[in-house]
Amino acid sequence: MKITPIINYSTFFKGGLRRPLTQYDYERAKKYCKEKGESEKPAKAKLEKLDEDKLNGIQKGIKVFEGLSMKDISEILRHGYLLLNRGCNNNCAHCGYSAAPYSIKTQDRMSWEDLCSLVEGIKELKTRMGSQIATPVWLNRALFIDSDCINVEIYDKKGNSYDYVDCVKKIAETNPRYTTQYDTSGWNPKNDEHQKRAEKLVNYMLSPNNKISQLYISLNPYHVIYAKAQSLKEQGEGKKAKKLEKKYYERMANVMFTLTPLVMPDKKINYRMGFLTRAIDSFQTDTTLDEDALKDIIKNVLNKLEKMYFKDLMGERKFVKSKKDIKDLMYIYKDLIEGCDSTTENILPLGRAQNLFIEPSSTLEKRKTEFLGELKKEKNKGHFALAINPDGSVVTFTQDVSAKTDISLNFEKKGEVKPLGSEIENFVYII
Repeated sequence: MKITPIINYSTFFKGGLRRPLTQYDYERAKKYCKEKGESEKPAKAKLEKLDEDKLNGIQKGIKVFEGLSMKDISEILRHGYLLLNRGCNNNCAHCGYSAAPYSIKTQDRMSWEDLCSLVEGIKELKTRMGSQIATPVWLNRALFIDSDCINVEIYDKKGNSYDYVDCVKKIAETNPRYTTQYDTSGWNPKNDEHQKRAEKLVNYMLSPNNKISQLYISLNPYHVIYAKAQSLKEQGEGKKAKKLEKKYYERMANVMFTLTPLVMPDKKINYRMGFLTRAIDSFQTDTTLDEDALKDIIKNVLNKLEKMYFKDLMGERKFVKSKKDIKDLMYIYKDLIEGCDSTTENILPLGRAQNLFIEPSSTLEKRKTEFLGELKKEKNKGHFALAINPDGSVVTFTQDVSAKTDISLNFEKKGEVKPLGSEIENFVYII
């Protein structure tokens, strides 16, 4: 019999006990918030410093938080990663979470209605608590773990789609200080929808109310297109391999060309951009997907990018007006890439990446055992890292190992969600 462990929050923390709430609970919590807010002036009282037993009740009647204690809600707001989508089609060989493609069989996408319900619930909660209670909501938290931001899209009941930027704008309503990041491994230049989505991202990041503080471009030899090319080489399929390599170079050069407005010298916001250039040292892997492959990729992608700029100069002049512009832009991009740390330390032997190392320094079973030990230690600290799935269920995780909790937001859309990394199974672990 397969048993899935549950990290039981209801008995884990003070203030975590769940029970039906009454009007008296609400009035008492409201009074407590007012008193704490007044006593802390001119500073604000921090949510994590409040007595959550006395605070319990302030959430009464907020549908999305129905059945949860204020400790549950506090943990979600302070330590949760809100996962808009689960899954990735890049199939990168170094993916620590072994991210699988999107599936119609699992609940991989949050609904727009559920996202709006959560946002409105948080706004209502903050209104009830008062302006003197500081309520951090996912400050600097990414809205993904095992997804590529360019592929993130959710739908409403009418079939309208909303991309990552739309979701960021909606979530930002909960906190004026909210910021997040954007990671991508690129997109097919011939995919008009994704190309327009990327151009929309650029315009948003240039706007004064932009909430994306960091943009990272993943450039490495592990993307499925480039990795497949190397596999074909080993099979003696040189022509097919070169075709795929060219496809990958053009894909990534197009990414950089599209994002050019963000690195223009006069914009002065290129500090918000970075590259995730990762590769395993050749002595640690018996594959050709190593640091030499990464150097070759960077050289070829930059060559393709420079050709795109010259083509632009001779034609539309969308981004460049002179050879000096090209020189300046190429210098900026080279500087951004060279400023990234591409050492093996940035690739851990987790998930699919284990297969790349000659001698992985860790095993999955060892990490599961270590995770359970960490959970016991974290009990004394008072929180775990949490991930909020598209169906509202919440898991705790570390590296490529996760375990379910008994917390779940009251979302309308329900369904089976794929595990985050490797889920601990076959025994019960009740705290």
